Amino acid sequence: MTVSPARWPYLDNLRTLLVAGIIAGHGVLGYSGEFGWTYQGYRETSLAGLTQTVVLAVVGPFAVFLIALLFLISGLLTPGSLQRKGTGAYVRDRVLRLGVPWAVFALLVFPTLVHWLDRGIRHSRATWWQDMRRLVPTLDTGPLWFLPVLLLFSFGYAVWWRTAATSPRTRRGGAPTGRTVALLVAGVAGGTFVVRLWLGLDTNQIAGLQVWQWPECAGLFALGTVASGHGWLVSVPSGIRRGTGQAVVAGVLVAIAVIIAVGPTRITGTDLAGGWNLPALGVAALEATLTVCGPIWLLAKAQARLHFNGPQWRRAGRGAYTAYLLQAPVLLGLAVLLRPVPVAAEVKALVVAVGGVLLCFDVGSLLVRRTRLGRHL
Repeated sequence: MTVSPARWPYLDNLRTLLVAGIIAGHGVLGYSGEFGWTYQGYRETSLAGLTQTVVLAVVGPFAVFLIALLFLISGLLTPGSLQRKGTGAYVRDRVLRLGVPWAVFALLVFPTLVHWLDRGIRHSRATWWQDMRRLVPTLDTGPLWFLPVLLLFSFGYAVWWRTAATSPRTRRGGAPTGRTVALLVAGVAGGTFVVRLWLGLDTNQIAGLQVWQWPECAGLFALGTVASGHGWLVSVPSGIRRGTGQAVVAGVLVAIAVIIAVGPTRITGTDLAGGWNLPALGVAALEATLTVCGPIWLLAKAQARLHFNGPQWRRAGRGAYTAYLLQAPVLLGLAVLLRPVPVAAEVKALVVAVGGVLLCFDVGSLLVRRTRLGRHL
């Protein structure tokens, strides 16, 4: 049975915390030299090497599976949405909710932000059109890269739902087991290794689509669509919960050891980032363990602990998606305002991270409650 997400406040609370973590992480990344964020190329100061190592060691292993968790949640909610709306309405909703914001951001918002930064900081005299044409990657959308990817997966599932599946039982598939999770880890590891033979970790693809991350995204989305029909929106099976928790602990410890050993600025552009070599295979296996087991474990934790339903949490949950859409202009604006302030990069990163989360959620909640955007976002 597929359960309406409106009955489960934990899911909105989980998404709220997830979006807040991503926004805060991008705020800090603006002052670092690893895993690109737009402000890195314009930063006036940088985090100390020790700070970067500590932040990456403490936060990095968990940050790895945040986007994968978004795809798991989307997969869990997709079958129910298709049942309620029908294929046509579901596809139109996905285009409006995912495709339109991405197109507006890619064709207008992000080029304008880069043009503004170039003129104000680098004193460029290039026109808006010239700045847009030389964006690397072309049609860059920064943190919104996952919107067209999720739209593609949603379209694919909708087509399968309508044409390949002939009964609700076929659509649900068999219940996921511990063996299913283990096979998924292996499949994601293999897919990641193969993709990164050509498209290495943190490399640029057109529209910034991060194809090097697609195997985990596809795997978690597919798992969610299957698990949705077997009660995972209510409770992750206890055996899978324990097994994934143990795998996450082991994976995090290994990831921390790797980060400390290689340093925070020696990952991209090395054998670890991809290629026909053992380090790349090891990174793919470690990443697959975290990106498959981590989201499942977090989902189970949320089901046990995040059932509070106060008005502030309801408002935050309602505006979480809009907050995510707003993060680039908000974070870049805060960073630019702080440029002349003579304080350490660590202080600026903290202010941008915390201030960005608060502003994004406040403005996002206001837009959802007071404008027509609330009907669609």
